[in-house]
Amino acid sequence: MDKPNVEIIEEEDINSDEDDSSKFEKPEPPEEDKFYNNRSNLYAFSVLGILTLLRISFLWQRKSFNYIYGYKGDGINAGNPFYEILSEYPSMDQYYGLLAGLAYNVPDSLAGICLTLLPEGFNRKFLLGLVAICSGLTFITTGTVNSLMVLCFMRMAQAACNSVSNPLFFSITAEYFPRNKRGTANSFLQSANNIGIALSSLSILVISKFGWRMTYKIMGAMSLILGALSLVYIKEPRPNSEPQVKRKP
Repeated sequence: MDKPNVEIIEEEDINSDEDDSSKFEKPEPPEEDKFYNNRSNLYAFSVLGILTLLRISFLWQRKSFNYIYGYKGDGINAGNPFYEILSEYPSMDQYYGLLAGLAYNVPDSLAGICLTLLPEGFNRKFLLGLVAICSGLTFITTGTVNSLMVLCFMRMAQAACNSVSNPLFFSITAEYFPRNKRGTANSFLQSANNIGIALSSLSILVISKFGWRMTYKIMGAMSLILGALSLVYIKEPRPNSEPQVKRKP
């Protein structure tokens, strides 16, 4: 007996007509944005705060010389070497152009290039902290030692420290933040330029109260403290941890 010819209708997959919009949903933020290089956002921004303050101190030191040189005491303070650096070093007047220009700009332009001579993978946060401490010592020495020659050499040394610090700031910052946040981080570092210049103009107020030597020492102490803090608090970032994006074929 022949079997009846029965047509079998397969049940349609109820999921076949399901909306495919889920394929286009916005993905959740990657874990790297929360813990980039195994560092939390809070820690990364606290490091950025220290780096910004340190950069402000470098710019303050760099620009303050013009205000210290041009300060003139009022009343009984006029001509007082405690307040006027020109009264302490009368011969500085003829060397001002050299001190403000060539003697500073040459080491400031060339010292940073020496970083290319260091071996790959050197400890950048250690070098930055060391440079900050050295910069602070140059200012404390300038405010302590009564010698125009020492002042000249210390100004050149501070220029070299400033030059070396610049690539370190941006190199360390780049590896504490993923690509989508580096622009924000770099804008904080750039804002330090204007803040440092603004603080340097306030040096006039410090000189009028405490004298030009103490002004140098205050700026040096700020750099020493921030340099020591960076050595203790900042952890050397690990390079080459940018997440790789896998594309579907």
